[in-house]
Amino acid sequence: MSRPVHWLSISAVTALVLAACGPAVPAVAPTPTPTPAGASCKDRSTQGIKEVLAVVEQSLACTTDADCAVTSVGSACFDVCSRSVAVKDLPAVNDAIARVNTTTCAAYKQDGCRFDAPPCMPPGAARCVKGKCGG
Repeated sequence: MSRPVHWLSISAVTALVLAACGPAVPAVAPTPTPTPAGASCKDRSTQGIKEVLAVVEQSLACTTDADCAVTSVGSACFDVCSRSVAVKDLPAVNDAIARVNTTTCAAYKQDGCRFDAPPCMPPGAARCVKGKCGG
């Protein structure tokens, strides 16, 4: 005689397994907002910063200092120095920068736009403070 399947038990076990594996969703870049044709240089730079920093903000979770790394955050149309992010999310941050370079900032220099890189302080050590990477 076979035993009945207890769906509640299966659901509970599945939930425990998923919880033990950590977050199932990595940091995902928001869909880039199309830059309107004829957008000013400043508008493109501002939009690029917004798109990349949105990914950086989703990439801060940590439990120890070793979970964090300092990375340069700049593109063809902006430079905001460096930020501390979760090591596991470095690819997402780099992908966001690459995406901005091929969309929002693609024709920035060809259109005569330029930006002055800010004087950046040397980055401090990446640290995990209260569950978030910081410098």
